[in-house]
Amino acid sequence: MSSGMKAPTGKPTSIDGAVIQSDGDAGLLLGKDGGASQSDIANPGHCSAAWRHGTRALMFLLLGCAMFALLLVGAQLTYRASLPHSASLDAVVEEVAPMKESPKQEVAPMRKDPKLWPSLFCFALMQPEGPEVALMKSHYDKRAGVFACNDQAVFCHGGNTTIVAVDGGMFKTKFISKVAMKKGNVAIPGQMTNSWLNVELFKKVFDAMLEDGRFWMYDWVVKVDPDAVFFPDRLRKHVEPWTPHTGPGSVYVRNCGSNPWISLMGAIEVFSKKAMQKYFDEKWKCESQLSWGGWGEDYYMEHCMNLLGVDSVDDFKLLGQAGCEFAPCTDSWRVAFHPFKTPESWWQCWDRSTGKY
Repeated sequence: MSSGMKAPTGKPTSIDGAVIQSDGDAGLLLGKDGGASQSDIANPGHCSAAWRHGTRALMFLLLGCAMFALLLVGAQLTYRASLPHSASLDAVVEEVAPMKESPKQEVAPMRKDPKLWPSLFCFALMQPEGPEVALMKSHYDKRAGVFACNDQAVFCHGGNTTIVAVDGGMFKTKFISKVAMKKGNVAIPGQMTNSWLNVELFKKVFDAMLEDGRFWMYDWVVKVDPDAVFFPDRLRKHVEPWTPHTGPGSVYVRNCGSNPWISLMGAIEVFSKKAMQKYFDEKWKCESQLSWGGWGEDYYMEHCMNLLGVDSVDDFKLLGQAGCEFAPCTDSWRVAFHPFKTPESWWQCWDRSTGKY
């Protein structure tokens, strides 16, 4: 061994921040900024514990971040829900039309009592107060008069009412707007009655019947005054000869043969369905060509039917009335008796005609 060299002592020597292990084992060169330190190599359990603590800290940090994110999402949803519903740049809003209820379909009226033939649609015009209210209620109580026809309508002038029967049944009248009227005077030229000049009113009634529309299902249309004692079953027998099973032609019934001025008395008026169709199709001719200002409704309808070319048939045993073809209530063939203005007198005539006393 040369004198310039020293024997190794086994201690570490430091060279520029590096450590050289000079024992007999292979040396390790460890960088100063990374790698395992001597203490870590000498104490591996300490390194494992530190790793576990670091892992737990990282897990808690991640859980905290997740909770914070959930809170943010919930706050954002709550905020958006409080805003008006409108589209924004970062969202697509689908507008859904509100559900609408399907409109209720009106049930088409059915023809009533088809076995009762010939079929009759009957109507009456009443005042909203006075004796006619009691009269119509008494008829409805026993389903008599117009209420014994296949179908019926009751129009109310200037008001409306619901007729309540003793059995709890209810019948609603149909409103007709008020029409100013006055009574006529046959001494005045052009006026053909001393009764009410009511053409304008009944034009409205016929229009309301057309709007109602049920009369189209029946053979005959029958107008009846409330104070007329009326037997629909007898009328069917009277009109049967003019009612083929295909329905009657265009015809109306003249019921007064002894009065030189009028052949259609208004207590009861009988028109076929086709006669009414002719009237509704061409009523403008009657309104424009007839001088009806001083007429009653019955006189007007007779002349209107004639003007429109509607045929007529005569049945002078249809109505019992003074001033025309009078007949006592005991007549069991007459279809109607007129006038009986109180329920008591009306039902007395009814009972006499049906043979009850």
